[in-house]
Amino acid sequence: QSTWGQPKHQQNMAFFARQLIQAAGLSDIGILHKTIRRHQSQFIRSENITLDFYKQEGRSELGLFFIPGWTGFEQDDIKPKEIGELATKLDCPYVAVDSKVVSPQYGRSNTDRVKDTWKIFEETTKGPQLVVAFSYGTLCAVSMVQQWDSDERIVRGLVLIGSSHGQMERQKASGIDTGMLFDKSLPDELDILELLEKLDDPKLKETIKHMKYFAKAGHPTDVGYAREYSKFEEELNPHYASLNRPLTLIHGQKDKLAHWELSINTAKSVKTDDVKVVLHKAGNHDLITPTALRIIMSEIEEMYYKFV
Repeated sequence: QSTWGQPKHQQNMAFFARQLIQAAGLSDIGILHKTIRRHQSQFIRSENITLDFYKQEGRSELGLFFIPGWTGFEQDDIKPKEIGELATKLDCPYVAVDSKVVSPQYGRSNTDRVKDTWKIFEETTKGPQLVVAFSYGTLCAVSMVQQWDSDERIVRGLVLIGSSHGQMERQKASGIDTGMLFDKSLPDELDILELLEKLDDPKLKETIKHMKYFAKAGHPTDVGYAREYSKFEEELNPHYASLNRPLTLIHGQKDKLAHWELSINTAKSVKTDDVKVVLHKAGNHDLITPTALRIIMSEIEEMYYKFV
């Protein structure tokens, strides 16, 4: 079994069908296949790639829009499925972005991935939305608030899970940044993790351990990406500072990829006073245990009923 219970052979057939459709230029939007959970995998085109998403209908005016982290549907289909079931209970429209949209595949920049998320939001939603996001997706979510500040698709509120904003600044403050990232003499393609391991410095033990967690989760570890990501975070700072929507931040205190203090710092930095931080003491970054999921669904539902 793979994505949302879809058999692997069907997933492969859908992939090849999509490539044929793209090659022939036959369709800009289409349904690829149905999953056994009554959801449809659909896509829209963005330049030379497809942007996958899942969508279900509902009668409520307020919709739910979910942006995953990099692992998303491929390794963590639990959160989007659970939110989909909550949307069914609330009888509200629901759109979930596929993790490939926010992943750095095809050499796509952070800006590309944000704009592709915007594109799905614009083409698949109607009316006000409650945006729920996980990990890297939280950065995309916050950027959407100003983008649709006065549009009919206005973002009413946000629930951010495992927020990663401020990661680079926290690394610098904790000594993880060794000064190499911004040394202009270093080539972009240089792998930071490989370099640190070759240095064989006991002081870098924790730094290497931390970076291995990032690499295992699929994060690039080259100098060029670190530089781009740092700049990307800086460009997002004004979006956080001006954020004036109800905000709930949920974080596991055993998170090894994005420390829970990042959510505390985010709560302090935003403009809105309507902000709530929920810490799950036993939670890691994924937050997919039954207890963690109950917390997440409860907070989404609480936020939802602020507007309905």
